[in-house]
Formats: sequence, C-alpha cells, structure tokens
Amino acid sequence: MKRQHIAVIAVGAGILVAATAGASALVMNQQNLAKTKAATSQAAHKEEIRWNDSTPPPQKVVNCDDGNVVGAIAGGVGGGVLGSQLGDGKGKTAATIGGTLGGAYLGKEYIPTENVTCR
Repeated sequence: MKRQHIAVIAVGAGILVAATAGASALVMNQQNLAKTKAATSQAAHKEEIRWNDSTPPPQKVVNCDDGNVVGAIAGGVGGGVLGSQLGDGKGKTAATIGGTLGGAYLGKEYIPTENVTCR
C-alpha cells in the first residue's frame, strides 16, 4: 500500500476511536445525571407523602429509545472510509458501500451510544 493510503486509514481509525470515546463519555455523563435526578426526586417525593390525599400518583417517565443512531452513523462513516481504500473502479464502489453497511451494523451493535439523541 502507498503511504498515502496508510495515512488515510490511520486518520479514519483515529477519528472513529475519538468519536466512540466522546460518545461513551457523553452517555456515561447522562447516566450519572439521570441517577442523581432520580435520587433527588425520590427524596423529594418521600417528603410530599400525605395520607388520605386524593391526588393521583406521579406518572412514570418512559425512557427514550433512539435505536443507537449515533453508533450506526459513526460505524457507517468509519466502515465507508475503510471500504473506500480497497479495490478500484466498480470494485471500489462496492467495497465502499459494503464497508458503510457493515460499519453501520457493527456500530449500532457495539458502539455504546444508546439514548444520546434523547432529551
């Protein structure tokens, strides 16, 4: 392989690793904030209990399921970049498409970014 191809692959892999690390840090931060809010609301709820009160109980908050869109996008971009480095002509196009699809699937399954788009 030419040095230019190796450099492009290395840069693509570095971007993918950085995006994964950033997304993981974001998810962990959001999970910690959610736990803190839940503990705070439980403590406040315990203080508000009144016997023989006719107010209905608080509604449960439904968690958002975004289908790990961020993981699929990050994986698709990384797979497309790596796939574009293979072959030439129509083979290169097929490798790029295959790399994008495979990367999107693997990114959705293995890059931990669930509920990043949910607010």
